Amino acid sequence: MAALKTLKGDETSTSYGVFFPTDYVLAVFADPNAADRAAAALEVAGFDPSDVLVTGSDDVLTQHRDLAADVGLFGRFRQFLGRHFGDQDAMMNDVVAHARQGHTFVLAYAPDGKQTDRAATALHHLHPAILRKYGGATIKDLR
Repeated sequence: MAALKTLKGDETSTSYGVFFPTDYVLAVFADPNAADRAAAALEVAGFDPSDVLVTGSDDVLTQHRDLAADVGLFGRFRQFLGRHFGDQDAMMNDVVAHARQGHTFVLAYAPDGKQTDRAATALHHLHPAILRKYGGATIKDLR
């Protein structure tokens, strides 16, 4: 499985100390075989293999631990806002909870609406536990 540090636009894969893969659709599966089927479905839907990443929970948890250990002032402020104002914070915590359960993660680079719709269509029938799009400053549930 690939490492999360191979995401396109890696400098935008974190936001205030949390994992935030901007311009990616994220699908999370309990069954690693379903994740492999999801990657294949994305390729059938026209995604280049270099735009699809399958990674395990260990990599997600390592990234989370590394970011949590180095949140800094802005990260602490973001955590404060998330605790008091945040559905998006709950969504990010949900990702970590699935990683702790050993789920497998599939990311598809989808920087525009057309690619996002194509990814969601390709993945929806596989019933991911999570299906979300990470925009510039938003997280949108696609289920």
